[in-house]
Amino acid sequence: MSFNLIIIAFFRQTAQCLAFIKKVTYTPLDKSRKAFLELRRLKALLKRALEELNFHLMSDQAPPETSQNPLVAYVVSAFEEFGKVTWPTKEQATLLTGIVVAVSFVLVVLLGLFDFGLSELYREALKQFSS
Repeated sequence: MSFNLIIIAFFRQTAQCLAFIKKVTYTPLDKSRKAFLELRRLKALLKRALEELNFHLMSDQAPPETSQNPLVAYVVSAFEEFGKVTWPTKEQATLLTGIVVAVSFVLVVLLGLFDFGLSELYREALKQFSS
């Protein structure tokens, strides 16, 4: 059980670093210094997680348990993740909504034509077999 908690903590730190690296890729140049400092902070967090993982792997000592209620911990982590979301701009949201509506309309037309073609084929087959 304790080993699983260590692994989960390590992968959370790794995921945070990877998500931040992806975010830094799209950061404007005027914010690059802040992004660099944040990346250094995440690198230190990941290094600490690796050290803790190595320490707990070498000894049978259990990792420190949190005394927080699991439901409270879940809600807190959910809000932390919610804050990390990169929301689309209004223009991006409008464009993507338009694309979804257009593709849906095209699929409706194609499926309607396919359905109409099959129903006409069925009618013709019934006419030939009934006469």
